Amino acid sequence: ASVKLFLPIFKMNFPEIVDIALPAEGVFHNLVFVSIHKTYPMQAYKTRHGLWGMGQMIFTKYVLVVDNDSACARPPAFTTPAMSSSPLRQHRPAM
Repeated sequence: ASVKLFLPIFKMNFPEIVDIALPAEGVFHNLVFVSIHKTYPMQAYKTRHGLWGMGQMIFTKYVLVVDNDSACARPPAFTTPAMSSSPLRQHRPAM
């Protein structure tokens, strides 16, 4: 619900943004997927750092910026490989 509220505000500052996803796997604001329409080099870098400076987005730990043809609306396709390779997710055998 917060994505639908804030997406128009983000688009006013960053017109290249196509979609934003705050997946439950990232506990909403810890992980953000942003889909952009890329038109020049380093645009993802500019967008990422610009979003980190907007209000409550400063508390976001990971911002993944993808091209507009990627499936930002279906973040589990991205989060499954990213979260499974995290050292925090590795299970240790019980002793």
